[in-house]
Amino acid sequence: MKINKKLFISLVAGILTIASIAATTTNIDQAQTTTSNVNSEQGKLTLNHKTRVYNKKGKKKYSYLKTNGLLKKGALVRYVGKIKALSDPNTKRYSFSDEDMNWYYLPYKTIKGKQYYNIGHGGYIKAVNVDSINGNRLVTNYVTVTIASWPFSSDKDFTKARLVNNKGEFTDKYVKKGTKLVVDRFSNREELAGTNKIDMLDNGVVLEVYRIKNNKNLFVLRNDLKTPPRQSLIPYTNIMTVKFVNDAYLYNTKGELGDESRFRPGDTVSVTSLRYIWVPEDKKAELFYEVLDSPSSVLNCNFVKVSTAKYIFGKHLKPVNTAADVTPANIEKDVKE
Repeated sequence: MKINKKLFISLVAGILTIASIAATTTNIDQAQTTTSNVNSEQGKLTLNHKTRVYNKKGKKKYSYLKTNGLLKKGALVRYVGKIKALSDPNTKRYSFSDEDMNWYYLPYKTIKGKQYYNIGHGGYIKAVNVDSINGNRLVTNYVTVTIASWPFSSDKDFTKARLVNNKGEFTDKYVKKGTKLVVDRFSNREELAGTNKIDMLDNGVVLEVYRIKNNKNLFVLRNDLKTPPRQSLIPYTNIMTVKFVNDAYLYNTKGELGDESRFRPGDTVSVTSLRYIWVPEDKKAELFYEVLDSPSSVLNCNFVKVSTAKYIFGKHLKPVNTAADVTPANIEKDVKE
């Protein structure tokens, strides 16, 4: 059965814990497999780009532990310091989360306006060149991007990129090619709109977007960027994401079970509403989430029991009705009236 997890993956694939990283040999460290352990006092950084080692004053080192001080992309490098819990990722330039969206960070040193991680023996590397910490993908709370020379959503003369609003809709606002923008959130148009019935563009659904930092109601398409950010940004949604702790079968608004399709423990999904539904089989009203994308082949079976899932992040939903509204007695009364 197909489980539709594309929305959550598109938001936080760059954030969630990687179980392990394949062993890589570097001049710095004969590295073994690195497991995800946010409380490790002495763990490893994985590089997303080749990087020079610097000293504590931000000057390049051309000699470091019997190397020329230049580390390769993908290298595993030991860091110095202890991972700390973080209540708000907005307060740190670089951080990471576990699969339940609990946030952490590795303390870094700011030198001449740039952030560096301490790798010991007098060496520091730029945080922007780090892909993950102990297998957890590193996240930044802002980054500068550039509009491509041929924007995907271009206007007629192919010189401007069209912007998206906070509802996932294309606007009449454009930015010129080559324009530099600071973006601070990662999302997609379905998450903004709260629906998968999104407009088509050039025969394909263009979903992924970045929020412009100085105008929080405008977003730029990932496809319109010259080069996407090396690291993921903090996820953003106008709806809510949950993670299943039990098997979750799909129901309709009459409390009828659909087919055998279900979400399994560990699956994540975006949900758009919260409502009570009378379940004849259980003879009681129960609280349900309406999911954005249902794996069920049965029409209108878009609801899962709230008891099967837990909140991960996003907007906290309120029930659109009450348990009393859906009892057979009240429904019969409303019909007669």
